Amino acid sequence: MNFGKSVRESVELCVTTLGEIAGVEKDLAAARKAGKIAPADAEAKSAELARARADALGTVNTRIERDRLAHHAAVDEWNTADGSKIDTGDLKLLQADFHFDPAQFQALCDKHRDNATMLQLLAEYSEKHRDWSLTANRPIGAQARKDAFDRFCWDASNAARDPNSLHAALWLSGNGTNESVYIDY
Repeated sequence: MNFGKSVRESVELCVTTLGEIAGVEKDLAAARKAGKIAPADAEAKSAELARARADALGTVNTRIERDRLAHHAAVDEWNTADGSKIDTGDLKLLQADFHFDPAQFQALCDKHRDNATMLQLLAEYSEKHRDWSLTANRPIGAQARKDAFDRFCWDASNAARDPNSLHAALWLSGNGTNESVYIDY
């Protein structure tokens, strides 16, 4: 599942709902000013709109938290050491201390980019052979993925709370969003 996409869709739905509520509030204010609605009716409608706004914000925050917790569980599952995830052919190369050149090692890291168990073995191999310059672009680890998603969720909640802010505009545009937020689990 793509939890980042789910959070984004929830916030976009909330922002749309809040925009509709704001439109009704604007119409209500105009009707009130023109004397087209009784004060008691205007107050009742205003209270109804305030409840609808609170419900929309409560719903989006519940969905964000649900996705945040599910994301953490999925990352933990991804990060679980599991012998069945070991590629025995590649493990034989690591155990034989095969002398990879940096491009070969990068290709091996790319091959196992969705396999935390193999990435752990590759990272250990790289550390063991520091003098071989086996630095590779490896996906970020579990805690960094969780931290990035937590920041994303916090920003999402703020964007929903104040959809007309610069912060919301930046968040909704996706600027500055860590790519790990959109990893499928």
